[in-house]
Amino acid sequence: MAQPQTPRPPKQTGIKTLNNQVNTWVKLATHVRANLTDMPQAGDDLAAFEQAVAHVQDMGNQEQAFTAQLRAAKGSRIQGVLDGIKLRNRLAAHVAAKYGPENEKLLEFGLRPRNRRFRRKPPAAAQPPAVQPASPTTPVAPAGAAANSQQ
Repeated sequence: MAQPQTPRPPKQTGIKTLNNQVNTWVKLATHVRANLTDMPQAGDDLAAFEQAVAHVQDMGNQEQAFTAQLRAAKGSRIQGVLDGIKLRNRLAAHVAAKYGPENEKLLEFGLRPRNRRFRRKPPAAAQPPAVQPASPTTPVAPAGAAANSQQ
């Protein structure tokens, strides 16, 4: 027998949902505080709830500050990598200029030497192809065939 499917909670995650939830908590705490005279037994729970809401809000503020620090650190790291690439290319050019772009010593520095290009030797003096004599217009019969035809 198939089990009944339980309804899934909506897939809402992220800052907007957390902020919405915290906002509803603040609204609840505010209204309970306004009506605390009608429910004096909720005072202790309200105080603990307000502390929890304040803690969650502080964590949200810390998260935003850490996110800003992370973005700044990433930007600084990317800029450092770009600067490093420029400096590496300059150093590689110095090494290649010293030893030559095809020298195997470049491998010691972690650089690949350029492939040597070998030129093909030009072909020997270009001679025009030998001209074959033109064939006669009348077919020439083989020697044995001519002797047979005269008999």
